[in-house]
Amino acid sequence: MLISRKVGHVTFHHDDEFKGEVTIEKGDTRLSVSMEALRAFVAESVRHELAAHVAKMKPADLLRRIA
Repeated sequence: MLISRKVGHVTFHHDDEFKGEVTIEKGDTRLSVSMEALRAFVAESVRHELAAHVAKMKPADLLRRIA
């Protein structure tokens, strides 16, 4: 089943199982990418945010987190 989700001015059309292709629309522009590629892109964003957060942690907080 195809699901459409609107986020701001962008609409994402994707399979309800989050597999296959994702069509991204903004105005008259439409782009299709694989869900795998989109996941990899988002994962890199999350990695960047986590690394920045860890870099700001105090040593004691970091040790508590990994213990």
